[in-house]
Amino acid sequence: MYSWEDVEKVLGPEVGNYSHHNTPKWKGYNIPAAFDIESSSWEVGENKYATMYHWQFGVNTHVFVGRRWGEFVEFISRLTNIMHLGTKNRLAVYVHNLAYEFQFVQHWLQFEEVFAVKDRKPVRCYCEEGLEFRDSLILTQFSLDKVAKDLIRKYKTVGGEEIAKQVGELDYNLLRHSESPLTPQEQKYCAYDIYILLAYIQEQIEKEGGICNIPMTKTGYVRRRCRNACLQSDQYKKLIRGLKVTLQEYKELKMVFQGGMTHANANIVGKPMENVRSKDFTSSYPAVMVMERFPMGRAPDAHPKSKQELWDIMQNYCCYFLVEFVNLRSKIPWEHIISESKGVIKGAKVIDNGRVVSAQSLTMWVTEQDYYSIHDFYTCDFIRLKSSVRRYYKEYLPTELVSVVLDMYSDKTTLKGVPGKEEDYASSKADLNSCYGMIVTDIINDKIVWTPQDGWDPKTTPTKEEIEKDEADQINKYNRSRNRFLYYPWGVWVTAYARRNLCRGILACGEKYCYADTDSTKYNYPNDQYEFYVAKYNNEVKTKMLAAMKHHGFEEDRWIPKTIKGKVKPLGYWDDDGDNLEFKTLGAKRYFRKFEENGKIKYEVTLAGSNKWKTTQFILDESTRLGVSPFEVFENNLVIPPDRSGKLGHHYVDAPTGGKLTDYLGNAASWYERSSCALLPIEFTMSMSSEFVDYLMMVNGQMSVDD
Repeated sequence: MYSWEDVEKVLGPEVGNYSHHNTPKWKGYNIPAAFDIESSSWEVGENKYATMYHWQFGVNTHVFVGRRWGEFVEFISRLTNIMHLGTKNRLAVYVHNLAYEFQFVQHWLQFEEVFAVKDRKPVRCYCEEGLEFRDSLILTQFSLDKVAKDLIRKYKTVGGEEIAKQVGELDYNLLRHSESPLTPQEQKYCAYDIYILLAYIQEQIEKEGGICNIPMTKTGYVRRRCRNACLQSDQYKKLIRGLKVTLQEYKELKMVFQGGMTHANANIVGKPMENVRSKDFTSSYPAVMVMERFPMGRAPDAHPKSKQELWDIMQNYCCYFLVEFVNLRSKIPWEHIISESKGVIKGAKVIDNGRVVSAQSLTMWVTEQDYYSIHDFYTCDFIRLKSSVRRYYKEYLPTELVSVVLDMYSDKTTLKGVPGKEEDYASSKADLNSCYGMIVTDIINDKIVWTPQDGWDPKTTPTKEEIEKDEADQINKYNRSRNRFLYYPWGVWVTAYARRNLCRGILACGEKYCYADTDSTKYNYPNDQYEFYVAKYNNEVKTKMLAAMKHHGFEEDRWIPKTIKGKVKPLGYWDDDGDNLEFKTLGAKRYFRKFEENGKIKYEVTLAGSNKWKTTQFILDESTRLGVSPFEVFENNLVIPPDRSGKLGHHYVDAPTGGKLTDYLGNAASWYERSSCALLPIEFTMSMSSEFVDYLMMVNGQMSVDD
């Protein structure tokens, strides 16, 4: 490590050796750079504060450190002069979770361009000093610890020591300021966070052929891979040019679109269940992308005069429509698949944790796949079509795109557990998970604006006319783009097909059904009925896959790669995902399980919004303290105190703050921040909505629907 004052001495002799990578607008140094800060947070009464007490900045293989913002500003000024940085000559600087560091540094440098996905979530920001800050967390989707363990392959050491996250070497509970001493191990902790990023980015520069070829997000890798494969075909280009979306169509498709379905059987909520087996689809979304048929251009709208005519249309087209169900009632007591948020309900209703049990009137946009599932799970007095039926001709996705999906699935399967291929496996797995998401990326995005004067809170709002013009411009840009290789409706039907498959599995579980989450089911075993269904379903997948392979001209077993141990892994099959000795759910994304692994009994909680490992340990500790089963601790209104929750609250301070701070050693020093973000432990409380509690009482006979 070097003091910030050593920048000329260290970088001066080397700067002439740095190469540039040309782009149309600017040039970027083909060297890694990274930035990070350490901070302390505290509260006084209702006020929350935070201050930076150590910063570290890496360039190439060198790490420079300082303790105050004034030193940082001077360091950047010297760096800018040495490297001749500016608008046309930039240095890309990676920050692991840019949103946090930006909240501190935003008023210390002269930022000109800030690109953000939502408020306080910048992905990239450029300052006139010639630095372009990028978010390495969004790029890798891994913690620094996992980046060091799984992604770095070539530059594994620094100074003869292995590059690794120095876990636990810096105690964040100790209050520090810029004059608080740091031990050698604490300084090493700070430096190694930078060394990890420098090593990873250097490898990416070499792998991608230049700093400017590294995408901004993890999805960017798979998007580029698919784009390159698809747009080499003139036939593919011609197809995409003909697949356009109107503004009204896009707005309707946004209402039609639904993601994965996660829910629990209300009849067993709060009740520990023994012998619960899990099954999941083998890569559910990629599977339907390969074996199903998707929208390929609009057909004229239809106006069916009868239910049979509507069914005939649905058999031959991908279609969607607005429909009203009158006196809708569930006919399956163990699950309710319609999300309350996706429809407009009038009159009396019964809701099961956000899912509709019954409704006097429910109006919603649906695809034909959704309609099939609703027909399976509900009955009603009659339906009213509230729109024409929007129809698409349907066909398999283009061969070029399907080929890439199959390659990614094969890579994920064959590389798992292969020594020396850890990074390739991690990348292929992430790519496969991203291949669906890139299709359904929003076409129209709200403009997130940051200015030095107003920060994230602009003082003016666009007019209705300005919004409409911007929406039309974004749709037109999407339709005209020569780089576009995807079609938004494809993504809508990917999830529609996958939900339909999951709903079939839920039905097959029967009353032994416990829980479902996007691509998996949990149920009591033995369950011969379900096992028979699984075998039948997998055979249907085989038939569909063979037809798809024939259509694309692929070898018929291309969808069935083998693991390193020679086990076949057919794409899209239901597969075993482990058994639970005991299982208890309190609703969607809330369950606790006991299972056996390598001859040992283990416990694990899944609880949305909490830290999985810390929450599990808290439940086990409480179980020991109270002398009860951990399943008795896992109850509604469970409260996890701040010091055990592992959950941090973000408190943004946009105004200047400062004063005197006494650190954990009893030493006082001045501190000052132009803006900051205090990270403070917060309590985690798990509670069910009163509406859900009432429904559970009703299904358990403790109250009537009229109470």
